[in-house]
Amino acid sequence: KEVHNETLQMMPIQKRLSEDLKRRYRALRDATVKAKFEMMRMREYMPLVINTEGVKLALDPRLMDGVDASQIDPRDPRLKVNKMLLNAMDYYHSHPKATQMIFMEMGHEDTATRTVGRDNDGKPITQRVRVFNLAKEIKRRLMEEGVPESEIAIFSSMTKENRAEAARAMNRGEVRFAIGGTETLGTGINAQ
Repeated sequence: KEVHNETLQMMPIQKRLSEDLKRRYRALRDATVKAKFEMMRMREYMPLVINTEGVKLALDPRLMDGVDASQIDPRDPRLKVNKMLLNAMDYYHSHPKATQMIFMEMGHEDTATRTVGRDNDGKPITQRVRVFNLAKEIKRRLMEEGVPESEIAIFSSMTKENRAEAARAMNRGEVRFAIGGTETLGTGINAQ
């Protein structure tokens, strides 16, 4: 295992959203105990939400709620996915059976449940919203680079049985890219 740390410049949208995350964090941190309790009733000030949004923003700003993914150039070199794809394609071309696992813990869904308010009893009102699917974007970009669709497996969208078959196909060098998270691509996947 080799670890290569890559550092990229932030995009303007990342800088702006990062400043907003810091503002929300500082407001919560500096609030009185009573004010903190009231603030944490609002989604934007919940510590877990602030932390999760920071992780999303660092991974890919298109994962953030309210960001119009169509307004971001998918080939912008400041997107981490583009640096990863550049490295992945180098390895892909290094050998006709080279296989790779792309681990990411978020960005596998097309929709998510969001709290949009509270009813008269204080219970959350939720709705399903469309979100950016980074796993599908990676697959789309790999195909643009010439990787056949049959050589790409998104493990996070497969059943356990299909994941086992895809792992066997990886071992044979037929599936060359596996995309998933720890839960779907980690323990139990016997890819050599």
